[in-house]
Amino acid sequence: MAASWDRIETLFFAALERMPEARAAYLMEACADDPDLRREVEEMLFAHEESGSLDIEERLLAGPSTRRPEPESMAGKDVGPYHLRRLLGRGGMGEVYLAERADGQYEQLVALKVIRAGLHSAEIVARFRMERQILAQLVHPNIAYLTDGGVTPEGCSFLVMPFVDGVPITLYCDTHRLPIAERLRLFRTVCTAVQFAHRNMVVHRDLKPSNILVTEEGVVKLLDFGIAKLLDAEAAEGPMTRADVRVMTPEYAAPEQIRGEAVTTATDVYALGVLLFELLTGHNPNRTSQRSDASGDREGREPKRLRPSVRLAHTDKTEPDSSLEAVSAARSTTPKRLRRRLRGDLDNIVMMALREEPERRYASADQFAEDIERYLSGRPVIARKDTAAYRLLKFIRRHRLGVGMAAAVIVLILGFTGAILMQGRTVALQRDAARVERDKATRVAAFLQNVFSAADPALSRGDALTARELLDQGAARIESELADAPAVKADLMQTIGGAYQSLALYDEAERMLGEALTLRQAMHAPPHSDIAEGMVALGTLYLKRSRFRVADSLISAALAMQTRLSTPDSSALARTRARLADVRVAFGQYDAAEQLYRTALTTLEARYGPDHPEVLEVMNDLAGVRQAQDAFEEAEALMHTVLERRRQRYGERHVSVLASKRSLADLYREQDRFDEARSLYEEVLADSRRIYGPGHPAVAAALADLGALTMDLGAYEDALHYYEQAIQMAEAALGTAHLTPLGYRSNLALIYLYQGRYAEARDLLQETIARTLPLIGENHPGIADMRSNLSFALGYLGDMEGSERELRKVLAIERTLYGPRHTEVATTLSSLSTLLWDRNRHEEALALAEEALSLRRALLPDAHTELGNSLYNLGTMYMAARSYEEARPLLEDALAIYRKQYPEGHLTTSNPQMKLARIAYEQGRTEEAEKLVRASLAAREAVLDPDDWRVWQGRSLLGAIMTRRGNFAEAESLLSASFARWGSPEAGWPEMAADLRTWLAALYEATGQSREAARFRSP
Repeated sequence: MAASWDRIETLFFAALERMPEARAAYLMEACADDPDLRREVEEMLFAHEESGSLDIEERLLAGPSTRRPEPESMAGKDVGPYHLRRLLGRGGMGEVYLAERADGQYEQLVALKVIRAGLHSAEIVARFRMERQILAQLVHPNIAYLTDGGVTPEGCSFLVMPFVDGVPITLYCDTHRLPIAERLRLFRTVCTAVQFAHRNMVVHRDLKPSNILVTEEGVVKLLDFGIAKLLDAEAAEGPMTRADVRVMTPEYAAPEQIRGEAVTTATDVYALGVLLFELLTGHNPNRTSQRSDASGDREGREPKRLRPSVRLAHTDKTEPDSSLEAVSAARSTTPKRLRRRLRGDLDNIVMMALREEPERRYASADQFAEDIERYLSGRPVIARKDTAAYRLLKFIRRHRLGVGMAAAVIVLILGFTGAILMQGRTVALQRDAARVERDKATRVAAFLQNVFSAADPALSRGDALTARELLDQGAARIESELADAPAVKADLMQTIGGAYQSLALYDEAERMLGEALTLRQAMHAPPHSDIAEGMVALGTLYLKRSRFRVADSLISAALAMQTRLSTPDSSALARTRARLADVRVAFGQYDAAEQLYRTALTTLEARYGPDHPEVLEVMNDLAGVRQAQDAFEEAEALMHTVLERRRQRYGERHVSVLASKRSLADLYREQDRFDEARSLYEEVLADSRRIYGPGHPAVAAALADLGALTMDLGAYEDALHYYEQAIQMAEAALGTAHLTPLGYRSNLALIYLYQGRYAEARDLLQETIARTLPLIGENHPGIADMRSNLSFALGYLGDMEGSERELRKVLAIERTLYGPRHTEVATTLSSLSTLLWDRNRHEEALALAEEALSLRRALLPDAHTELGNSLYNLGTMYMAARSYEEARPLLEDALAIYRKQYPEGHLTTSNPQMKLARIAYEQGRTEEAEKLVRASLAAREAVLDPDDWRVWQGRSLLGAIMTRRGNFAEAESLLSASFARWGSPEAGWPEMAADLRTWLAALYEATGQSREAARFRSP
């Protein structure tokens, strides 16, 4: 058996030296004459990859009789309220299954982890329970958080997390051929999530690609905190602190981890270094010494590890997937450029994280991320070459007393000399600066005292002064009282301008902020921090006034100025980045906005802590961008975090709490969670009226939100009422040339469309587009929405060419803004496919409809109404082609989604009901057909004009069904009236006229009126 083991061991380590994709081919060739040997090596590789354990060695040495059978899968069973669909994988202590809720409470796909059968020792169970405790406290958008847990009937503990449909980060980067910069940005997100865990006193201890997944949308998710270690005192007494508990993956384990020494946050920093090495080079830095690593033989010696740029030159040219050419191609570059890119700063960054001594690595994952950011922004990095400076530092530490005494003497001499030279100048500068600030503060206090004394009843004669009146008085007095103090005057003008802006008095705000900036430009030569601050303030106002290009110019210039003046961690620089991100959102440039928000958030959170108002504001803005990018899970997690922190800070009734509720309600509405959305919208409206008073744009926004929700639910008269109020209120406060009321007008036109008022909708939309284009240009989400609505109006009015033209403009805008894989793109593809079908371009229409359905299935939840729309659209096309067996399941699925999401009798539900009724009629199922058509017709008659074609469509089909059911009187009444309305060529619906002729002929034939039947059969 020893000889057999030697061969197994040799093959095992030889396989590890190859890329995972190349191992199967290698073993097939090496073990061609011995399939049992190949199976043993494969099992050893599996154990190594999944749990980092080589316990297979014990089984092999003990002989075949001790071989343990593979655990029986629990797939197909129920665990608590969950049904286990299939096994996703096995790890060192548990099995992970794809599961779904089975109790009917709600639908949810989850990853459910159960302790593997036969491993129920007290220590394993304790470790598993600790994993549940750890996960429950790690609520972060990039960490798979715990949603549930319990015990199976057999006594096995389990925990539940949202199912992450992703791939390991290394595979994601290679599959998408991400260049080095994009890989570094993803890696920086990993560092941020790890730092969050560290702040919560948790070390992961098993960071590796299989525990770091990336979804198709590019969202990073950290998994499996099952071997994490709590750092607080309570957890230190638990079973995980024992020195002999060494659960790990050797290729990613830090030296101290392999030696069984204390595990700290530096352990995760090392694993992050290994991960970055792989992301950059395609190779694991530890696999060259795999054998010693696996056996734990790295004690006291730092391995002679190659730097990333040097490791690239040592690739195995016999393995295509790991060759330098293949590695470079996966990074969208050439071998020469890749080596040049890694050489220098990136080499230093990686090697600093991989240092043998924990104290010589990065001090934290946050510092690691900061160095990545420094590299990406072209600034000097923290990591430096391990040169004589480091050896000198080690010498000083060994001879601290002698060196310290000598250094103290030198420092005293140099310090005394420098102090004599600098003291006079420093004291003078500090004295002058203090005098300026003191004088400035005195003037500001005196001015404010004079302004607010106007509210004294003795001076105001008992009249109550409003906030605006106080501002007006202050603005009027600035010129006369502060002419000799331009710095004070500029500061107060900016303050009063901001107050005017909060009251939506934008003309007054622009005047004050513009004058403040002019004063500062006259006082200071650029670049200057005061000028930059004034530019940001004025640019923010222009952003609110929908003057986006001017806002972009001002804020971008301010950012460039502050970049020259400030340190990278400057809070002023972070605020300006956040304001520039607001501009990017206005232009629909969500990827650029996301990066700006994340950079600003990192800086502000490090400076002020997680609960600061500025931190929460940027976090909420980031959530909005992630929602726009369809990253709903991360967006909701961020919004809940912000809402709870604001509630704790301010209480329930505060403007920032209202903003959080509104953001969350918007997300619920987009996900068709209508009851949750309505509850929050109504709270926001009530509190907005209480806080702002009537007529404020915030109240108009709350009314418009309720209008959009009631429109979604089919209550069009209610929606009309909400929008009319919102438009009147917003135009009074903001003016008619403002994006906000113009957006409300576009939605009002959409209500007209739903009500069948097509000409009114067309005219309103054409006017609104003409007034909006000068504000925001063509490539903007608002213009895309307006043109989409206009396309529908033109189509309903018979202008099919104009309708197609508008839809193709919309598709071009959305692909420019979002790329090819986005729900808005899917919506437009679906609409365009319907239009092309109506224009008899059936092959092109079917291709677009199937593309839209595929996109929505990939991007949306299973019960989303937009998915229902695609199913309905494609089913309608198959039905029109009389492919009833293909059409029926699509339409039934669409109807099931609509019934789940919409209230009974909703107009949208009537559409698949009508189509299914027609299929049932054609297939002879008249009772089913009658039930469906009557339900559909009732919904349409309750909402639409009696003369709307959709009402007549239902009446005509019901007449045909009544003929077959023998109710001839009702059939003749319905069909005759329908023929009088739609039977002539002037009516413009030849398909309906043809159906009516067929159905009337069948009616008269059934009632023995052969002459009438013949008349309707004739052309």
